[in-house]
This record gives sequence, structure tokens and C-alpha cells, in this order.
Amino acid sequence: MTVIDLGVVGNAPEPGAGLPPPGRRTWRWIAAVVTVAAVLAAGGAEPVRGRLVEVTVPAAGVRVFGGPGGVYLVENETISKYALPSARLDWRVSMSGHVVMAAGMPLVTSDGLGSRTVALDPGTGGVRWRRAGAPAFASHGGVQLLTDRRSGVDTVRYEVVDVASGATRWELTEQDGDDVFFDGDRFVRWSPSGQVEVRDMGTGRVLSTGVVPPPAGDGLPFRDVWGRRLVGDLLLVAREVGGVRVSDAYDLDRLVPRWSADIDLAVQEVSDCGSDVCVGQATGKLVIDADTGRIRSTGTRVIDADTGRVRWSTDRPGLLESVGSVMISYDITEQPPEIRILDAADGRLRADLGRWHIGWPHGDGDGDALAIRGGTDGTVWIAELDLARGRVQTLGIVRDAVDCETSWRLVVCRRPDGTTGIWYSRPR
Repeated sequence: MTVIDLGVVGNAPEPGAGLPPPGRRTWRWIAAVVTVAAVLAAGGAEPVRGRLVEVTVPAAGVRVFGGPGGVYLVENETISKYALPSARLDWRVSMSGHVVMAAGMPLVTSDGLGSRTVALDPGTGGVRWRRAGAPAFASHGGVQLLTDRRSGVDTVRYEVVDVASGATRWELTEQDGDDVFFDGDRFVRWSPSGQVEVRDMGTGRVLSTGVVPPPAGDGLPFRDVWGRRLVGDLLLVAREVGGVRVSDAYDLDRLVPRWSADIDLAVQEVSDCGSDVCVGQATGKLVIDADTGRIRSTGTRVIDADTGRVRWSTDRPGLLESVGSVMISYDITEQPPEIRILDAADGRLRADLGRWHIGWPHGDGDGDALAIRGGTDGTVWIAELDLARGRVQTLGIVRDAVDCETSWRLVVCRRPDGTTGIWYSRPR
């Protein structure tokens, strides 16, 4: 067996104490557009159906974000906001740095140690506030976690600010060496001695403290980012038993053991599915069978978060994500992935929607999702997936586009003439 590392995914430690967690909930602060690497042949535009709105922005952005009242295009050191559906330029500013969206606010952060974050007003492009540090992958209830690491300083400063005003909600400075985890509404600090402290992300209030044994077993050093994970109200810690890796689940509110299960955090992805824990193939590491050279599936399971018992399972590879009253199953090793709708209670197949690129993660609720896929003749098909009912409605076809991207509500494609095409669904 060979394990190929494709990068870290899941609720790992914060930068500098490991890698930041793009888990199911913590991903929601990231920009609304996710690249799907669809490169399509140029050609003439074809009329689309009535529910699909098409907008052409007279500029090309390296990155495109959806936000309140329009879209943001980022190219080199220029950030522009265009209104929809008029494609009117609302504002343009010159500012270098990495751009992310948090609670509808564009945040621009300089790279490296000693970074600073600037929040731009969505309406005017003016500076709303400035703070030392860089945004961590945690945004919840209108607050944003910033981490400030400086060269030659052996401490790390954490600050949680109100996204709208930049006001400090709470802050903490600690020795560099403690690991920090976060998942939306929880902030967890874990020292090498095993002392764990859990805080409320919004207020900084200490919710619980206790001692939790670190990951144990060969190849599971304390700082192994695959050895610990936050999932809902649980802290999962890896352990080896007779050469087999399992995970011990600790209650975050009391830091006491709740259950143990045969979950290998090194090769399996875990996510919060409401009252359950979803277990699937890790997106960052693939297990290769030594005899056949093929990717070996770890299957998918839904585990009761209270007891650790398996509610249902399937041998199919991939990941599970809870959206409203259903589960979405997809395998990212396939491009585009096959989108299957499963019953959340028993895993029964409700619908197979075919192969589509959808911007992950999904929005909350049972709403529709825009999806794209490339045809054999170089076209882009745009469809609306009704996840609750398991239906697909084709909205239109586009040909004069390259490097298409999709999010939950927008499809963005670059055009050969240097413009950007944007498509979204007209409300019913």
C-alpha cells in the first residue's frame, strides 16, 4: 500500500502550528468561486434559456468573487467591483495582497510574516479598517479570526474582530509551540503537555479545560496535522491499536471521552453532518494498492456523533456532504465527479444527477445549485441542480469561454477577447 499526499484538507491546526482547516463549516468564509479547471475551445456564443442571466464584464480577473450587490475581480494589484446585472463599474482600487471574502467584506492581506489585513467597504471600496495579522480559515457569526506572527518573536497573537467594524472582540497572545484548532464557533488551544482549552470563537469565553492524550502510535507525532480533527462538538484524536489506526472522540464541552471508532484520519476525511459525522475518502491523501496500482477506496460512512455507531455505510469511494435534508456523495478523483443524492437517514440512493462540477462547499438549506460541464465539442453546459428533489434542468450552453469556474450561485468564464462572462439563474 502506498499513500500519496496531495495536500492537507480538513480541520488541521492554524498556520505556523500546522496548516489551516478548510473544513465543511470553516470553508464558508472563503471566496464564492472555486476553480474547476474547465478549459474550453473558443467559438460563438449560443443563446441561453430564459432563466439564465448572462452578464459581460469588460475586464479579465485572475480571481473572481461573488459578494453583496455584485462581483469582485482581482488582477495583479487591482481590485474592481462590478454591479449585477448592469455590469457597471462601482469602484476600482490599487492594492496588492491576497484577497478573501468574510461576511460580505473583501479582506486584502499582505503575504509572509508581519502581514497586515485591510477591509474594504463593499459599497465604496474605501478602507473600512486595518489590523495586524492574516485571516485564518475561521469566520462565524460576523467575526473573523486574525493570526499575527512576526519574525524573531516566539509568541503568536490571535485576535477576533467584528468584520463590519474591525472592533476587537477578544485577543490572546501565547507561546509559539502550542497547537491551535478552530472550526467556526470553537477555538481550541492544545499544549504539548496535553492541556486543552476550548473557547467560544465569538466571545473568547473559556468553555472547557482538561487534559487530552496526544495522538499515539508509530508515525503519529504530536504535531502530525492528520492526528487531530475538530468535527462539530467533537475533538477526534488518532491512536494506533495493534497496528490499526482508530480515532478517539472527546466531547468539546467537557473534554471527556465519548467513543472510539475505526477512523484513520491519515486517509479518511471527516465532516460535521448535523447530528452525525460523515466519513469518506480524504481529498488530501489517496491510498494506492501496491498490487494493482489503483486507488483503493475507503468507502463512506455516517456515524452517530453521540455514540460512534455506524448508521449506514457504502463501499463507493468519495466524500459526503450534508445539504438540508439530503446527503451529496461525490468522488473528486473523477473529473467531473458523479453527483449522487442520498437519503440522510439510511443512505438510500435518491437520484444520480450525472457528472457535474459544482462549487464546493454548498450553501445551507435545500436550495438549487448551479453546475457546469464541458461537452465533447468544447462547449460549456450550465445547469441547475435541484438537490432536494434530485432533478437537473439545463439552463444554457456557452462556447466563447475558457477557464470556467462555478460557485453555488454564479458561473464565471474568461473570454478570449479579455472580458469576463458571468451567468446566474433568474429567480423562479
